[in-house]
Amino acid sequence: MTYPTEGRKIAFPLDVVLHSVVHEGDAAELGRILTLRRNTVDVDATTHTGLTAVHLAVLQHDVDCVKVLLTHGADCNVPDVNGCTPLHTAAAAGFVDVVGLLLLHGADLSLQTAEGDLPADLAADHDMARLLDGELRAQVQRELLIQRYWLWDKVLSWKDYAWTRLQTWGQETLQFVGDIALNVIRGYRRASVTDRRALVNPAAPRRGSSERFYQLKREFVELNAGCKRRKISRDWNPR
Repeated sequence: MTYPTEGRKIAFPLDVVLHSVVHEGDAAELGRILTLRRNTVDVDATTHTGLTAVHLAVLQHDVDCVKVLLTHGADCNVPDVNGCTPLHTAAAAGFVDVVGLLLLHGADLSLQTAEGDLPADLAADHDMARLLDGELRAQVQRELLIQRYWLWDKVLSWKDYAWTRLQTWGQETLQFVGDIALNVIRGYRRASVTDRRALVNPAAPRRGSSERFYQLKREFVELNAGCKRRKISRDWNPR
C-alpha cells in the first residue's frame, strides 16, 4: 500500500499497514483491507517479537478489531517469541469478553508458554482462573470422549454402511428374481399359444421344438414337392 508524500509515494508492506490499522483501532478500515486484499494480505503476519494482529488487538482491548480478525480467518493460537498466545495475553490482562471471544473461535487452553504456564496460570484474578480451569476441564473431557468412542463411532458408521448395502443388494436380488419369473411366465404363455396353433396346423412347431428345425423341414417338403412336379411334367409331356 502506498501513501503520497510531497510528490513521491512511499510503499509499505501490507502486514505493516495491517498492524498500523490495528494500533489505530480502526475496525472499519481493517475490515476493508481484509476484504479487498484477502488474497495478498497475511492476517497472521508477525512482528519481530512474534506478535500477530490478534495479539495487538488483545493488548489494546479492542473487541471490534479482534472480531474482525477472527471472522476473517486469523489464527488465535499463534504464540509469540515467549510462547504466549492471545489467550495468555487476555487472561493475564483480565479481559473476560476477549477471552470468551477467543474461546468461541477455537483458542487452545492447553498451550503453554516458554516457562510452561497455561492461560489459567496467568489469570489476573480467581474468577478468570476458575473460568479458564472449567473450560480446560471441559475441553479435556471432550477429547477423552472422542478418543474413547472413536472405535464405537467407526463401528456404527460401518453398520450403517453395511445395512445400506444389504438393502440395496436385497432390492437388486428381488428385481432379478422378479425379472426371471416374469420371463418364465411369458415363455410359458408363448408355448401355450404355440400348442394351440399346433392343434389347428400340425405343421406348426410344437412346444420345445426348434423354430429353425421346422423352417428347414418346410423348405425340404417344398423342395421335394417341386421335384415331383417337374418329374410328372416331364413324363406327361406329349410330343
